[in-house]
Amino acid sequence: MKKTILYASLAALIAGTAITGTASARGGFGHGGGDAQIERMIRALDLDDTQRTEVRRIVDQARPQARALGDSLRDGRAQLGEMVKSENLDAAALQSLADAQGDAMAAAMVARAQVMHDIRGILTAEQLEKLDTLRERHGERGRGGRNRR
Repeated sequence: MKKTILYASLAALIAGTAITGTASARGGFGHGGGDAQIERMIRALDLDDTQRTEVRRIVDQARPQARALGDSLRDGRAQLGEMVKSENLDAAALQSLADAQGDAMAAAMVARAQVMHDIRGILTAEQLEKLDTLRERHGERGRGGRNRR
């Protein structure tokens, strides 16, 4: 039973780091991360100068936490790699690492949701509708529908 839980934890840890890996490690909130994604959103939604400034303020305010979480997740992946290579796997240390990675992933999800909520709060109804449409399209491409438009 303990081995089953251990293997399930290991599988979840590997899957979770694959999902959050690249963007989080770069300090961004979401796939592609960083300023390029924010600039694309600003252009796509045709934000006015006040909205652009506010979006950048929201993102800049969240950036230190995003970087810290990305660093934590990257360090956890490195630790996992070392654990897997070791001759004897320490189940307690693996579980502790899995718990820490899970906590960091949860914190990253909450932080991304808070940033998105804050950004949504400054958009007009028309911009919100367009944002939702863009996010739906992005989600379709992310699930294998890359050619759908």
